[in-house]
Amino acid sequence: MQVYKHSFAGVETELDRRIEPVTSALIRERLIGVSLWADRARSVVAAHAAHDNTVVVEGAPGAGKRFLARLIHNSSARFEQPFVAFSCREVSPESVESALFGSVRASNFVQTGLVQAIGSGTLYINGITSFTSSLKAKIGRLIEYRDFSAAGSDAVHYADVRVIIGSSEPTEPAFDRSDSETLRRAVRDKLLIPRLNQRPVDIESLSNHFVAEFCRQLNKEPREISDEAIAQMTRYDWPGNVSELKRVIYKMIERSKPISLDVSLLPAHLSCGMVAKREIPASGIDLTGEVDQFEIALLTEALRQCRGVQNKAAQLLGIKPTTLNMKIMRFGIDVSRFK
Repeated sequence: MQVYKHSFAGVETELDRRIEPVTSALIRERLIGVSLWADRARSVVAAHAAHDNTVVVEGAPGAGKRFLARLIHNSSARFEQPFVAFSCREVSPESVESALFGSVRASNFVQTGLVQAIGSGTLYINGITSFTSSLKAKIGRLIEYRDFSAAGSDAVHYADVRVIIGSSEPTEPAFDRSDSETLRRAVRDKLLIPRLNQRPVDIESLSNHFVAEFCRQLNKEPREISDEAIAQMTRYDWPGNVSELKRVIYKMIERSKPISLDVSLLPAHLSCGMVAKREIPASGIDLTGEVDQFEIALLTEALRQCRGVQNKAAQLLGIKPTTLNMKIMRFGIDVSRFK
């Protein structure tokens, strides 16, 4: 991986010398973890923040791709410019090009797209694998040549935006041989985020970080999570990754009264796996959340036992394959991890 300075002709600028200590402190503060991956990731994020190359951030749903993309932006020389996250799941396929590059409307009025609106900021694009080949080629040209044209227009405009791309697991690469050579050549760097259950040593430090963060947000006195709760959380598979951990901690803080966050505040599927074996605490529970998480646990266990074969998993669960597929989509479960 080649690292570039924010400078001209290889000469370090005064801006570089002022940014680097601040960047290092910001990355140490925000990228939480004691695992080997977390230690290496802090150095990799700093390296990516020091150049403007396009980065592909790979990881399962909930792993923190958008978080790392934003951290790279906030640690770079572009930190005062906008950071905008764009997900193709939130826009219909036919609207993606207009949303990114703008489009020509009636009377030759050009509606501005994100690329132009962001200016010198950073555009994080997630879900690019579903884009058409022509749209991928257009993004490739934006990355390599820094120019673009609005949908329905031949006029070419300069763009100073930095692009960071979010992708799923390495088994589903963002770009394949059918994609434009321009795009594949333009994307050189990758940053892989492992699943949370692949770095269980980070669960305690992440939990403590979220506890402190949510205590401040909810205006509650500082709390500590018990060793027993941490031990139980470490044994859990975390199919929703860091996002799921974050939701669990938030609910614990929200319902907690004692200073210590003990096992009784954990969701049922974490504490014992079956609601019937657990007494409901006086603070109450979030029934909808409990049911959802318990359902996720059953779905992922069935998929694990059936090695990702959905028809077999549906049979094991006593539901139709179409029902299973609907639930997989609803909960954002990545079936490829079980194959």
